[in-house]
Amino acid sequence: MMKKILFKIIRNTSDYNSKTQMMKNIFTAAIILLTTASISAQVGIGTANPTNTFHVVSTANPVRFEGMQTGAAADRVVVSDTNGVFKLAPVASLNYFYAPSMVLPTVNANLPAYTTYNAGTFTVDLYAVYSNEYGLTASTPTATRSSLKNPTGTTLPVLGASALEYFVIYFDNTVFDPNTIAVSDTGILTYQVLPSAVVTEKTFMNIVFKIK
Repeated sequence: MMKKILFKIIRNTSDYNSKTQMMKNIFTAAIILLTTASISAQVGIGTANPTNTFHVVSTANPVRFEGMQTGAAADRVVVSDTNGVFKLAPVASLNYFYAPSMVLPTVNANLPAYTTYNAGTFTVDLYAVYSNEYGLTASTPTATRSSLKNPTGTTLPVLGASALEYFVIYFDNTVFDPNTIAVSDTGILTYQVLPSAVVTEKTFMNIVFKIK
């Protein structure tokens, strides 16, 4: 009699373990299905009807990121369309600008501070002009200031000389000698003036700075 009871207990225990394992398998499968459904579903914050994979609705400043790192020149910028959908845009449309206005002398007289003259060659520090003008070094309220900003204005970004590339996209080749004009990697422009030069309204240069 004891043997029969013991056998029955053992058999019932085996059935219990089998059913427990089956329930575990069902529960695990359910979790996997729910997780997969959650990953593939659209998530809405502030809206019950998201139209994108991640859709945030707020009355102001819906997204904030902290701890972002400095990017590289090959990176792209994030822009938003009229519906607020983020997209990537190339930086190429934003990575160049014209040099500030400056006088480029054609005679060795009354030279500006950023220009020197030696043996027929004018040397112009393009980077110094950019750094001074964008840095608003002459904006202090005095009788001799030559720049200013609005009362709540902050600062303009000023890049290092090695962070830029320098292009002369036009110059008057009847005044500035095409065989002598050059610009260095640090933004130093050199040129000579042709002996037969006649200065006219087209005697100027267009200079562009490109961010590397």
